[in-house]
Amino acid sequence: MKDIWIKVIEYASMPHLGLSRKLRAGYSIEFNGDGKVMDGDVVFEIYETYLRVISEEKGEVANIYYDWEKLASVKTTGSPKKK
Repeated sequence: MKDIWIKVIEYASMPHLGLSRKLRAGYSIEFNGDGKVMDGDVVFEIYETYLRVISEEKGEVANIYYDWEKLASVKTTGSPKKK
């Protein structure tokens, strides 16, 4: 499933500062149905064994780490901006 989750994240994001990716404007993302919907300045770093998600919570930087093997679902909401 890891390859599928990477494709979902790639679709909802764009390249950002080297190898990381940033959530596209107008999109939000939620992992494992945990109710924590992330939007805005969300950065993803994709590693072999885990996914690092960097976001802002209450004015502070939050780092969340997901084990690929324990990632059960990824929900994206939004659509690309129309030209």
